[in-house]
Amino acid sequence: MAMAHRRSSLPLAGLLLVLAGCSSSSSVAPAQAYAKNGFDPSALSVGVFKVSYRGTTIAGPLADGEESAPVVVGHGTDYAYALVAYGWKSGDPAPAQLALVRSRLPIVATDDRAVPLVFSFADALGRCGEPALGADDYAAAAKSYFPGDAVQDFAAVTCPQLATADAGADASDASGASDAGADTATPSDAAADTGSAADAADAGADSATAADASDAG
Repeated sequence: MAMAHRRSSLPLAGLLLVLAGCSSSSSVAPAQAYAKNGFDPSALSVGVFKVSYRGTTIAGPLADGEESAPVVVGHGTDYAYALVAYGWKSGDPAPAQLALVRSRLPIVATDDRAVPLVFSFADALGRCGEPALGADDYAAAAKSYFPGDAVQDFAAVTCPQLATADAGADASDASGASDAGADTATPSDAAADTGSAADAADAGADSATAADASDAG
């Protein structure tokens, strides 16, 4: 009877271990992530319309500086992808097609915080910029992550002209050069004025000499 009792306790011990393992795994907090539009509106307004990360989709649109609510994602490391519209501002109608961009680096999702998925000119790669996302990678990402969306073809994406501080600096430089030219001309003008005064003085001296000669005669 004792032997039979020991044999029947083995399955029970195994069941307790399984239950303990399930309890431990269920206590792990899920990873979270949120999307953020980090594009600089002073350079160009860009709308972030849809984000895909580790099997989870975050719907937009997100205007300049906006961020989404956190969503649950799978633990791990992966790139984040987004569909964006260059030149789009809040209140504008949704464009017919969207350009695809990818995070510059893989993003790690852990259970200790909600990880930001930031898309900006510095943090994302697409058809535009250096380095640019390759045509094959662009097409593969569009097919895998946004199969039902109107994604622009790689060659059809028009790269925007960004407004930068360089334009203002160039204008300032040109203005400075003009002022410098005016300042350079000033000494010459002064010399000309001095010469004119000297000529006038000589003319006066000549007149006085002629008068003296007339008096002597």
